[in-house]
Amino acid sequence: KERTLPTDLFRTGEAMREVVMEMKNLLGVSEASPTKKLSTSEMTVDVGSSEPGDSESGGSFSGWLCSFCGTKFTRKYDMYRHIRGIHEDQRPYECKLCNRQFKQRSHLNAHIKVVHEKITFECSYCDKKFGTKSNLKKHTRVVHFKERAFQCSLCDASFFQNFDHQRHVKSVHQLERIAIHMLCNDTDNARARVW
Repeated sequence: KERTLPTDLFRTGEAMREVVMEMKNLLGVSEASPTKKLSTSEMTVDVGSSEPGDSESGGSFSGWLCSFCGTKFTRKYDMYRHIRGIHEDQRPYECKLCNRQFKQRSHLNAHIKVVHEKITFECSYCDKKFGTKSNLKKHTRVVHFKERAFQCSLCDASFFQNFDHQRHVKSVHQLERIAIHMLCNDTDNARARVW
């Protein structure tokens, strides 16, 4: 008999951390090795390789895995940028005019345009100003048109932004399945279902 878990269990921070730590142990992901390369043929993890296609297990290159949170990236640079900005809170881009620091170069450039050069994109509905045209478009879709373009295929939830949709799927649905398999001591299925 398969046990089901209440979705609310994963909405608490401590329960979420416990499941994530168990997932890391299950997958063999350690805090000391942030660059793990995935293989598509098996759920083995190759450490330290930098070139696509040279997986020790013989599988084709599938991406780079952040060992802190399990997020998968197609480019190694994106994974490193993610680790620096999210997990290590590094802000390597500094404004020479006011010394404010940013996680990404694009954020620094937007800051300079808006704060120092006074270049903005203004919303025609509410006169709010934005540093980039894409942020203005996102604002218009979400705030004024109430567009929820990202629908979860596993439940009735819908989201304004893809990031929120992806976070929902990872934090609710993937962890539910993994935890159920872990409760049943079915580690092979839990490992296979992570991706």
